[in-house]
Amino acid sequence: MIVRDEAAFLPGCLASLEGLADEVIIVDTGSTDQTVELACASGATVLHQEWQDDFSAPRSLAAQHARGEWILVLDADERIHPQGHQALRKALQAADRQFDIVLLPLYNADRLDASMDAVISGENQLMPPQLLPRIFRNIDNIRWNRRVHEGPHEWMNHTQRTARPLKNVPIVHYGAVPSHRKAQNKNVRNRRLLELDCAQHPEDHGARRHLAYEYLSEGDHQSAKREVAKAYATIRTLTEDNRPGARRPLSVAIVTLHAHYLQQEGKLLEALEALSFSLALSRGGLDENHPNLTYQQGQIYEALATQATEPKLGLGYLRDAEQAYRNCIIKHGSFLSEALNPPQCTGSAGWRRLGAVLLKLEQFESARHAFEEAHKLDPSDASAQLGLAEALIELNEVELALQMLHSMDEHQSSPDTLTLLALAYDRAHDSIHVLAHARRALIARRSLPMQEHHRMHKLQRVCQQHAHGPLQPVQVRQ
Repeated sequence: MIVRDEAAFLPGCLASLEGLADEVIIVDTGSTDQTVELACASGATVLHQEWQDDFSAPRSLAAQHARGEWILVLDADERIHPQGHQALRKALQAADRQFDIVLLPLYNADRLDASMDAVISGENQLMPPQLLPRIFRNIDNIRWNRRVHEGPHEWMNHTQRTARPLKNVPIVHYGAVPSHRKAQNKNVRNRRLLELDCAQHPEDHGARRHLAYEYLSEGDHQSAKREVAKAYATIRTLTEDNRPGARRPLSVAIVTLHAHYLQQEGKLLEALEALSFSLALSRGGLDENHPNLTYQQGQIYEALATQATEPKLGLGYLRDAEQAYRNCIIKHGSFLSEALNPPQCTGSAGWRRLGAVLLKLEQFESARHAFEEAHKLDPSDASAQLGLAEALIELNEVELALQMLHSMDEHQSSPDTLTLLALAYDRAHDSIHVLAHARRALIARRSLPMQEHHRMHKLQRVCQQHAHGPLQPVQVRQ
């Protein structure tokens, strides 16, 4: 463990290790509070090292003094849940030489005062859990690398290393609470250290990935895009190395960001190729068919369907999108080594996009089910409610659709809500309300974008039937 002015967090971390750790080694890098006193009082071995803009140095120092067969890495703002103690000891005692690395699920708290149980259950969880390498066999002179986001990366990349996930040994992390992280001003420090790392080790695509995210958090999209391009080029080069024992690195984050930038530039087929390359690379691994890849794949297939000039081709792309979203949501609740982006892609967001595709495929009952699932997972998702209302209209359940649309008070003036109201009144054969809501929808569209553009095509067709010609929005007095 590395510490510096962690008196507020350290006691909780040490308490979570009671009965589990045979020894605790703490490296202090210059605390001015009671951190060192608290560490010594707990019986931990306390070492001192001057801060050198490098987290890997004190981490390696701690590893040099470790006498046990296994090394568990924690930070002071983390806790290992007591429910995992027995399972962890049992797994390590039975390990023999079956594995050298253990991946544990990390749960990020959304409040500093949240209990561990509340974080794990999801009540006070900032994002879905992520499997991270946290336990290492103490062999082969293990050392840490990278100034920040450090780990024994070179040691782990040895071709003979094997890893095992232990999903029932949770770690709860309190350092990601947004207010706490902002107060610590970690972004500025991390960006500076990552820039140094990337300058010294330009081939380190992992460091570039973290640097890209730091730039994104600062709103510097151009710098992020530059780092993503460099990291992706490195990954492709390493992947094409056919020498025996050559690494096949997979970075879901880099590939999805790279595909996102290609999609922004309109290079949809190139983006699709990048995602397909990564999905193929993931086969048989922990992150096989990672939801970030399949969710983005679905988005690109949807975009290709919109651009298709032949109906048959567009239909094929929509079916591909449907399958991609189904591959995504089937991973709901899975433990993955790379964080979900968007966080709800296997949940409400995935079901919502699946529903939108099913609507376009005119599979209205299936679309209804998809939107209902999205709504159950996130009752505040207005887009899912709108999608459900549209499915109900297509199923001629007009009264239920109208009730739902009129209950969406905060969204009554959105072009999508007004459009769906016009479509519902069309099914009810109420021309007056059709035209009134259609005009309001066209006016609202001047200032607010439509969430689903196909609804406007439906509206135009309906309006032509009721008004005997293209509908023009009424003039609004200023």
